[in-house]
Amino acid sequence: MVARVLQVFLVLLCITALVGCEGDTGPAGPQGPVGPPGPSTILGYGDIDEIGPTVLSSGPSGTTVSVVKNGTGDYTVTLTGTFPSTTGVLIVSPSSDGDPFDDCFVTGTITSWSTTQIDLWIRYFCHNIGTYVDEEFSFVVLGE
Repeated sequence: MVARVLQVFLVLLCITALVGCEGDTGPAGPQGPVGPPGPSTILGYGDIDEIGPTVLSSGPSGTTVSVVKNGTGDYTVTLTGTFPSTTGVLIVSPSSDGDPFDDCFVTGTITSWSTTQIDLWIRYFCHNIGTYVDEEFSFVVLGE
């Protein structure tokens, strides 16, 4: 009987050695370096109507937004105010009054940036008809 208990003990010892036993959790490792800050402040926003074109709403306070139509579906938007010296991020989207089945999209580029003026180039294109179109759109410029 003692031999059998010893044999079972040795088998369990071998299994434990092969599988290993879970030990205590070790201390936390060192913290990694801090990443660069992301754009987190709204520097300017606007809702642009294609008729005119007209700035329907804009902000924040202290930022002025103007728009010029360069051609069909092609706009230059200018923000004036006080801005950081480093460039930010532009987000553009079609307005909610567009037809969801039109297969259209709006793109934008920051074409110039200074501490007093930001210029944007916005284009609105519809795949289903293969051309640029005049439609309402919205934008947000984010910065540090």
